[in-house]
Amino acid sequence: MTPVNDPAFNAFRRELESYPRLCGYYIIELLSIAELKRLGLARERILEQVFEYFDDETWPPLAQCNTGRSWDSDYRIDAKQAQGQLIDVLTGGVHIGCRRPTIDAQQARNFFERFERFFAADSCYYSGMGLGNPEYALQHGLVAVDNARAGIVWVVEDA
Repeated sequence: MTPVNDPAFNAFRRELESYPRLCGYYIIELLSIAELKRLGLARERILEQVFEYFDDETWPPLAQCNTGRSWDSDYRIDAKQAQGQLIDVLTGGVHIGCRRPTIDAQQARNFFERFERFFAADSCYYSGMGLGNPEYALQHGLVAVDNARAGIVWVVEDA
């Protein structure tokens, strides 16, 4: 996987990071997954590598992991759910265990709309993987994956 140096994405990241978390941080990345596709890896294996890359923690070898899990069936969400979840986590506030809101809901909606434009119309969204430092109370956000790219907007924060 290769980080994508996209000026528009870099501007998106800088703008989102201008809204600092009270007690935490963002994970905001954009990757090319073309080389994984060229290797002929199965979709589940590509997702495994993408999610591990985005995580702050080193994952155990695949043989030690729960092999009954499926990224597509267990963590994939539709675009409407993706929008709602990203708006909730970016907004912050007491409904997700934060002391105060970070971003107003309309600005969070704008961030979702900008994020989704970095991907093809048939991209898939994933959430609920608990990426980030597990010592923080909240690890939530959104990963988008299409045939060429994977991207993440994730919040890791203590309440």
